[in-house]
Amino acid sequence: MEQKNNTAFDLSTLDVIKFANVGTAVDILHPVTKEPLGFSITVLGSDGAAFKKISIEQARRRLAKMEKNGGFKPSAVSQEEREEDAVELLAACTTSWTKFNLEGANPSFNFDNAVALYSRFPWLREQVDQAIGNRANFIKG
Repeated sequence: MEQKNNTAFDLSTLDVIKFANVGTAVDILHPVTKEPLGFSITVLGSDGAAFKKISIEQARRRLAKMEKNGGFKPSAVSQEEREEDAVELLAACTTSWTKFNLEGANPSFNFDNAVALYSRFPWLREQVDQAIGNRANFIKG
């Protein structure tokens, strides 16, 4: 019987936590035509430390609110609060962006501008959210 190659697979090449903490650039596409818009946003992945930290903080905040209000009730967290949490989480996982124009200006990257951008453009938020949650974006090679 012929012996196969004894080289073992290097599992570290699939270390999604490591790569999620490094980040990846997401080319932003037109929401209808799917054509590249010529800029990218760099994000950390959902397996990374930033995503986990904010997710845990948000869950603790929700639980504290529920306890204060007498336990779990579906209405304990409003749709607005859920949306604010989602935007905050995406902004916390965004590390930079390349130059683009917004009403004649080039917004500099910072957390508050990321929140404003994701709040104003739900199609952009959707693209970034999908990229953050897609492990394939954080596995190199």
